[in-house]
Amino acid sequence: MRDYIVVGLILGAAPVCLFYPYFGVLMWSWIAYFNPHRFAWGFATTFPVALVIAIPTIVGAFFTRKGNRFVLTRETLLLLTFWAWTGITLLNAHFEPLFADHLTDAALRLTELSKIMIMTILTFYLVSSKNKLKYLLMLTAFSFGILALKGTIFGILTGGQFRVWGPPNRCFSFWPAKKKIVSSKYFFGSCFSAAPLLSCSPIREAHCLGWPRL
Repeated sequence: MRDYIVVGLILGAAPVCLFYPYFGVLMWSWIAYFNPHRFAWGFATTFPVALVIAIPTIVGAFFTRKGNRFVLTRETLLLLTFWAWTGITLLNAHFEPLFADHLTDAALRLTELSKIMIMTILTFYLVSSKNKLKYLLMLTAFSFGILALKGTIFGILTGGQFRVWGPPNRCFSFWPAKKKIVSSKYFFGSCFSAAPLLSCSPIREAHCLGWPRL
């Protein structure tokens, strides 16, 4: 039952993301942080939920007129430089026999990083106002808060016998066997996302740096 609810929700949201790409950013962030498909037990756990949301969001971003024109800032250029540098280091690794056994894993990690970077840059472009930034931060806090609450309840019910880890290749979860608080890539991804967003002129002019007022 959970599988059908999660997949139905994702498929139902996909067309909305095409016409309202900012909604797609919110959905993708929710999937990235909350991992709703990981609360199911069947086919939904391997369903490409992020891809289903990302594709219409990217397409819709090309036609939106509400994009952030000040997306190219010092911080975003540094982020793009970092992305390019990871590709250069992987290319250089092909000429180092010491790294020969790690090239396949490194290529997979670069692919994963590239997906995150594409959606991060898209977030910079689509979050163009104070209210949009506020809703994104509220969604992120809600996702983290629910998972933290779930982990707290689990810890209390089990008397603190287990550590709170996470499922394989995911940011959060609360299975008894394998639990991870937060993946560093998502933590640093959140930090990378916040700095360029706050540096964009429309948001800065809207006094979004006044965090208590958000």
